Amino acid sequence: MDRRELLKKLALGAGTLMMPGWSYSAPVSGDYKALVGVFLLGGNDAFNTVIPMGDMGFSEYQSIRSDMALERASLLTPGLTDQWGSPLGLHPRMQEISNLFSSGDAAVMVNSGTLMAPATKAQVSGRTVPLPEHLFSHNSQQDAVEAGTALTREQTGWGGRMMAMLGAGEGPLSPLYSTAGNRKWLRSSLGSNRLEAGSIPQLEALQSDERLQGYRDLVNQDDPSPFARELRSVMARALDNSTMLSDVLLNYPAQGAYPGGNNLAKQLKTVESLIQASAELGQGRQVFLVAMGGFDTHANLLSSHDRLMGQFSQAIGAFHDGLRTLGLSDQVTTFTMSDFGRRLTSNGSGTDHGWGGHQFVFGGAVKGGRYGIWPSLAPDSDDHYSLGRVIPTTAVDQVSATLCRWMGVGNSELYELFPNLSAFDAPTLDFMA
Repeated sequence: MDRRELLKKLALGAGTLMMPGWSYSAPVSGDYKALVGVFLLGGNDAFNTVIPMGDMGFSEYQSIRSDMALERASLLTPGLTDQWGSPLGLHPRMQEISNLFSSGDAAVMVNSGTLMAPATKAQVSGRTVPLPEHLFSHNSQQDAVEAGTALTREQTGWGGRMMAMLGAGEGPLSPLYSTAGNRKWLRSSLGSNRLEAGSIPQLEALQSDERLQGYRDLVNQDDPSPFARELRSVMARALDNSTMLSDVLLNYPAQGAYPGGNNLAKQLKTVESLIQASAELGQGRQVFLVAMGGFDTHANLLSSHDRLMGQFSQAIGAFHDGLRTLGLSDQVTTFTMSDFGRRLTSNGSGTDHGWGGHQFVFGGAVKGGRYGIWPSLAPDSDDHYSLGRVIPTTAVDQVSATLCRWMGVGNSELYELFPNLSAFDAPTLDFMA
């Protein structure tokens, strides 16, 4: 008996979650849906990601961005426009994402950010509107985006709470997966599976059958102590889950042509395999968190952002090509999160912490295009708080609530997930079919 077969046949004691049968043949359920969050850690420079291309808009952009401005001739033109009908372009390295816009499989929420209520420049300056705690701080704003509330005391994340609300954690394995560590977005009563890009963490000490048998004997010991029984149950689940997920990567190879040397692509390749295995895992709903760092571009913005946008676009393109090959593009929605946007003004080499930014959403269920209100980039505009920080006009909670509704959360339940929604006229947006 080889090691994998031995693992599957272990009798691991009371309370242990056993692995399901493995036929590697069942198709993904017709009611299946998955949400994939891509966190751009550090605060993406949104206004060098989506850029106004009309004469007035580009003139404002070029004036306020000065040495951080991109050349208009270099921008990609996916057919996006602002609310006045003037064209919006994409960073020149975002060709794959531009193609998704052209096919109607991408949307952008312009000028979104952490908000507790709609806010004008006068209200923000006069402190007459509630504001997110520790605004412009990396940790606090990441927490706010992931928690679904701009108050830092919330200990769980809206992705995890949403799945608990949907009753999605009844199987032997949590339907929440992270290749980005133990981040708040997935924290809930369901637990989560923390993976590595392209692989599953292994219990290296158990690579021999002899040691494995010793481990089995240990977890099967009878003990009157509830603490000891629970510890053995945790040990058994760790072994089960590691083996189960390793088998998934082996038996469900990804279909997308993922570029080498691209860590985000490597993470999404792992996600694609887990999506293919959703029926085998008994998971009609799955949530995944992947992440890409390097966006805190206080220096060397133009060269660093050029590299980051290329990697981001190539990874997203490969992932959605794989989903289309599998016939799953309508059932999987991918979206971006980031700490905040960055200031419009240059610091001489890069850009500093801002507020409003842009969020992308990709997938066959997306109603493509531009959503939200494009801000004026003129330096004296009412859209600026101070020093080139743009005041958001769409709350990230509105974007998140729209994704939760697509996953199956009822309208009334959205206010439980996102307590600040009641301050907004429109709790959800119209970018999902």
